[in-house]
Amino acid sequence: MSNGRDQVTGFYFPGEFIGLDAIHHDQYQSTAKALESSSVCELPYDSLQDLGSQMPQLQLQLLTRLSKELSGDKSLMLLLGKKTSDEKLATYLLSLSRRFQERGFSASDFQLSMSRGDIANHLGLAVETVSRILSRFQEDGLISIAGKAISLRDMDKLNKLCG
Repeated sequence: MSNGRDQVTGFYFPGEFIGLDAIHHDQYQSTAKALESSSVCELPYDSLQDLGSQMPQLQLQLLTRLSKELSGDKSLMLLLGKKTSDEKLATYLLSLSRRFQERGFSASDFQLSMSRGDIANHLGLAVETVSRILSRFQEDGLISIAGKAISLRDMDKLNKLCG
């Protein structure tokens, strides 16, 4: 950001598009930072448009991805504006779970590559709040944490916490 303060707007997984905001403004509105070893496939927009006109299925997939991103942004706005701290963190953990599962990985056991500070920034919470809630979730048997590894132990209760 121009004022020198960072805002974490999302965490991207393999197969997800980043930089879609550049289509409207014709320039990137944000930056990306890799939290672990990553590969990126650059898709120049002009080339994508050309391919889309030749392959209607590609155009449909791109529109579907754009729609999914808009839906995710809307959900994040609701999450940040209307939920309690516990609801925000439970919703975030279940969102990660779903995204891992969509990629063929475990829905209950995964690594948190992002720091507690990044999670807090993303959810509009203090780092201490995130740490305190994670500890309480662990004490209540909802999750277990070992370093960056997390296991969701009671998805039903986490879902109920989402509000």
